[in-house]
Amino acid sequence: MPFGEMTITLDDVACLLHLPVRGQFYTPVSVSQEQAAELVVELLGEEYEFALRETVAQRGGYFSQQWLYESYNRNANFYGKYDCAARAWMLMLVGSTILADKSYTRVDAKWLLLFSDLSAVHTYSWASIALVCLYDNLNDASMFSTRALAGYATLLQCWIHEYFPTLGRRAQSDLNCDNPGFPRAMRWMYKQGKTKLPDYRPILDALTPNDVIWRPFETHRGSIPFDLITLYSGHLRGSTVVPYLPERCIRQFGFVQYIPPPPPLAPAYSDIDSDWIGYHASVDRILQPTRPVTYASETVPDYMSWYY
Repeated sequence: MPFGEMTITLDDVACLLHLPVRGQFYTPVSVSQEQAAELVVELLGEEYEFALRETVAQRGGYFSQQWLYESYNRNANFYGKYDCAARAWMLMLVGSTILADKSYTRVDAKWLLLFSDLSAVHTYSWASIALVCLYDNLNDASMFSTRALAGYATLLQCWIHEYFPTLGRRAQSDLNCDNPGFPRAMRWMYKQGKTKLPDYRPILDALTPNDVIWRPFETHRGSIPFDLITLYSGHLRGSTVVPYLPERCIRQFGFVQYIPPPPPLAPAYSDIDSDWIGYHASVDRILQPTRPVTYASETVPDYMSWYY
């Protein structure tokens, strides 16, 4: 931004979507048409040839959301295979939201293994899974040749609504989303905008710190208390490995922005997991140079010259 860096944080994901932050990472492995059909036999209770016809039709290890819905319906209402029905439903849910691909109509079979053990579904860091997917796709979308955005666009759009009240067209629902149980994203309704990209560029360039709500979720803490692990600094892993560096946007956590150190190189997978478990060390490291802000957009005197 014209006044420094900002990003979508784990705390933002937790408040907007009510996804759990704490938990283990999950890194998927792509599967072929045949492997996807074999997973369907094992986890969704469908016949192999029937599943293979679907993956062949999708030209890879994918299922259409409609096919998953029909599998859910068969298992829940006709066959009584409720574990299979649950897997189909949850795969359809994440495939149309936090893990959406550019088609927005199909789901990658590699995510099915997330639901192989239904008793372990709650042990994953779902906020990390969502954020890694969105970061990765925003990275692709920043390239001129990219024509579409995958990942959960609703998460990005609601984040913009929360932090930038003067940007774009916003429509609020009638829900009091600071009541326990309502994800903050339910505060917003879709509203068609008319402004085109070339018109947005000068609007973005003209933004000032006073145009930002730096800590929009303070009234939501009755639903989602602040968790210190969202200040973890290092890397997150999921569909890929991405840097997660809250020290570069520390004002969003209520601290004075200082000149951050250079981004670290991505470590081995095992080191990412151990760093995540021992998050207190990185939190202490990034908070030591700063203090709570006296006004929301506060920075150290030399930050802006360094930033530019």
